[in-house]
Amino acid sequence: MTKGVLNRALERKECVTLIYLNKEGVISQRVITVLQLKERWFVAYCHSKRQRRVFKYENVLSLNQIKRTVS
Repeated sequence: MTKGVLNRALERKECVTLIYLNKEGVISQRVITVLQLKERWFVAYCHSKRQRRVFKYENVLSLNQIKRTVS
C-alpha cells in the first residue's frame, strides 16, 4: 500500500503526510513531495526540513494523501 500511495503522489505531483521512524528511533510527522522511487527507499522533498530527504519504506509508519479542498 505504501508504494501505491507514493506512486500516485509522484504521478499526480501531490503532497502526502508521512509519519516516519528514523534510525535513532525518533518519530516525526512531515509533509513531503515524492521525487523518486527506488526498490528499498524513496527520495522526497520534505517541506518541514525544506530539503530533499531519503526515506526507507520499512520505516514508514503512516502515509496519507492530503485532501484537496475546492474553493
